[in-house]
Amino acid sequence: RMANCYYCYFSLCIFALLVKFDCSLDISLPKLRNFVFFRHSDERKVNNQFVKQSIVGNFRILQFNMLADGLSGLRADLGAFSRAKEEDVQWETRKIKLLREILQYDPDVITLQECDHYYDFFLPALSVKGYDGIFAPKPASACLEVSENSDGCVIFLKREKFKIISAETITYAHSNSDIITENVKEEDRQVRPQNQVALIAVCKMIEQNPKTSSLLQQKGSTLIIATTHLKASKNAVGERIRFKEMQQLLAAIDSCRVAVSRRFGGLQPAVVLAGDLNACPTPLSPSMNGPYPSTVYPLIKQHPLGYRSVLNDDLLTHLTTSGSSSIISSTTSDSSSEGLVGSQEPLQSTVAATGIAVDSSRNTEASRKVLTAAADIWTTWKVRRKRGEEFVAKHCIDYILYNSPPTLSDRNVIDSTSSSGSMVALAVSEIFDDASVPQELFPSHSYPSDHIAVVADLQLLHHPAATETEAATE
Repeated sequence: RMANCYYCYFSLCIFALLVKFDCSLDISLPKLRNFVFFRHSDERKVNNQFVKQSIVGNFRILQFNMLADGLSGLRADLGAFSRAKEEDVQWETRKIKLLREILQYDPDVITLQECDHYYDFFLPALSVKGYDGIFAPKPASACLEVSENSDGCVIFLKREKFKIISAETITYAHSNSDIITENVKEEDRQVRPQNQVALIAVCKMIEQNPKTSSLLQQKGSTLIIATTHLKASKNAVGERIRFKEMQQLLAAIDSCRVAVSRRFGGLQPAVVLAGDLNACPTPLSPSMNGPYPSTVYPLIKQHPLGYRSVLNDDLLTHLTTSGSSSIISSTTSDSSSEGLVGSQEPLQSTVAATGIAVDSSRNTEASRKVLTAAADIWTTWKVRRKRGEEFVAKHCIDYILYNSPPTLSDRNVIDSTSSSGSMVALAVSEIFDDASVPQELFPSHSYPSDHIAVVADLQLLHHPAATETEAATE
């Protein structure tokens, strides 16, 4: 056993040296993007509207569909990325760029999709950087057509910041009768496992706000981190499959919260859900075959936990209320957000064509501003050749979602005898300016994936049970 330990240590040291050597090569590495910091109001401090809360600590999460090697460079058609150069999608080049993109933000939590070099690259590379990982491979990965590696979902946690308590892999399952609407046969009712997966990890925050009490650190530092990659087909059938998958994932997260509550004396932990959902937030999703109704994002938004999207709620609200017309932030320091709790008020009234709540009857200019800002929020921009034609796809389909603090009116869906956790968003990485995107779009010489990494700073909050609050005031 001791010999194996020395061997593993030696191997990791050699691997670290190789990575350092590769990074010294003449490779165009992804540029570090600035952060957009969200303004915070004093409303939550007054506690007239929101349930009493305490700050547990802050952490940074990076969400990234990294583009599997088996779906790009290893294929003869380079994954049908018609403008990509062969040298820009080769693994020996891309692996250094991918690792650079991840590590330059120094995240505490990393959620990855389409990772097909987990054991031979990312696990050893990130382990020496202080991360522990969990991997859920797809059972029938398309990458197996060209290699021995399955792609799948990954969660990495910085071990000095988080301790993994438990983890669960979900393989989605449904019957054809859940998807098709006509001519349903008896065999269509049989439930079968699918190729899409999800990961759910229960974690405990180790490094916290030094001002928090020992009781708060014990009760409020537990949270659930989930990641997934939903069905890719951009059509109505694909959306129905994604809807069923998300139903299963949300139910699994709810069940996990119940189990954690029983184990930790009634605590209902906070939840962060990050992944490539392949679903747009708009009422109608664009596709080659015409638009189809979007149902996945509304399903998430209707959940009683009050999930918010860092991009589609927080960033959009910031852009439409701060007077800024650009996602590019001139702020370079996060000192203004230290110890603050963000305002989570949604934009008001009816749903416009983008799926964002605006009241066009009251303020046409505000409505136009929301629509313009929403169009600027994207996470994938690529061009593929299909059936002899090039098709450009520019969508927002990657998400960092978290359960927002409950208001007093939410107490009817919250067990007042249990303490609970929630989060607020402090900042998010800016999106590339359109003018800086190369003609070949993504992947390219300057960026290694067809999706961009989304990075957010979140603040973990703890809400004491009503009995705890009453005892504290007596």
